[in-house]
Amino acid sequence: MAHLTPEAKEAAEKAKVLAAKYYLTSSEQGDLVGKHWLGVFYHEGFGVNKNLDKAIELLEAAAKEGNG
Repeated sequence: MAHLTPEAKEAAEKAKVLAAKYYLTSSEQGDLVGKHWLGVFYHEGFGVNKNLDKAIELLEAAAKEGNG
């Protein structure tokens, strides 16, 4: 994102937060893909604060439900 304008950077950050919100909703509804991606987001700190414990919890839950 080094070549983005400040406005574009702000829009990108808002999009990350919005994506995390949608995956959180999906995860809370029991969707294993939502759990997987929310776990990835927590691992990377993408749209959420980085939280490795939460990432492991979600990724393990998705794996136990059949996500490869």
